[in-house]
Amino acid sequence: MSENLTTKQALVLGMLRDGKSPQQIAKKMKITVNGVYGHRRKIEAKGYSTEPIEEGTTDDEPTNGKVGTAIATDVIEKVRASIGEQVDLVDGRLQAIEIRSKEIAANREALDAEANRLDTEAAILADTRDKLERSKGATNSQAL
Repeated sequence: MSENLTTKQALVLGMLRDGKSPQQIAKKMKITVNGVYGHRRKIEAKGYSTEPIEEGTTDDEPTNGKVGTAIATDVIEKVRASIGEQVDLVDGRLQAIEIRSKEIAANREALDAEANRLDTEAAILADTRDKLERSKGATNSQAL
């Protein structure tokens, strides 16, 4: 095996070696059948056999180019690495959401305080307007 496989290639290879059809693999991985064929071509170009593993074949007995449990181990390691990367991405996104949530809460508090200040100012202005209108009315009645 000359080159490392990508995570998807390792998954495709594992399923091919388990005897799954390209259609079954495509459905399981939610990709097209042509995508499976493309992965298979790249896998074979890297020196891996995509033929199903014969029962009883091991690493010590690579008959007819069969790789045995080495492929299964490689697939498991790739899947674990992929899951670890996904967990890290989810953790990072979760932290970003928590930070944004705190920012929004702080902004909400500031907006509530500003709304209270404006309500108070509006009440003062309405009271002042009422006083001015009463004063104007009193002035008009005295002038007559």
